Amino acid sequence: MLPNEGKIAVYHGTNLFAARIIQRHGIWLDIQRERTDFSRGFYITLNRLQARKWAIAWALQPRATEAMLSKTNISLRQYLLHPDSRVPAYLHCTLDVSRLRRLSGRIFPLPHQLRWMDEASVWRHFVQTCRTGLTHHYDFVYGPVAARHEASVNEVIASRHKVQLSLNSNRAIACCNRQVPLNKFREFIFNN
Repeated sequence: MLPNEGKIAVYHGTNLFAARIIQRHGIWLDIQRERTDFSRGFYITLNRLQARKWAIAWALQPRATEAMLSKTNISLRQYLLHPDSRVPAYLHCTLDVSRLRRLSGRIFPLPHQLRWMDEASVWRHFVQTCRTGLTHHYDFVYGPVAARHEASVNEVIASRHKVQLSLNSNRAIACCNRQVPLNKFREFIFNN
């Protein structure tokens, strides 16, 4: 659950190529993927193990947006052949939740919480709408990760164990802190 106040550790799973861009230049909101669960945003989690798993997934199947390729001035082929695109990495930063909660946000309950039954259909519609490419007005969105329903490609189901926080504006991203690379597993501490 997202705390009401204070500062917490959060993580972003990616590959070493992207982690190094973030270390050098900060988070570029304009290069993030569209058609995601909570629209274009910088996705983080409170669970380090989940971020490490995402990092491995990004390293096994690196993907790049046209905006990222254009901004870094490389071709898709160069990116896919770059050795850092196949190395898992995750960023570790401190999120100022007190500051974040002063922004416009949408917090969905999690599937194990009592309010989930009242909000599940709202969450489902929100995710399906964002995955079509439509955007929303929130600075951040918090809630369960969506997975495809096995019986229907257009249907989504909420993960019972994976939670995400999408920072959808530069004001929300400013609530994270950036520092220097940390250890050999390719974990980076991010301090804005």
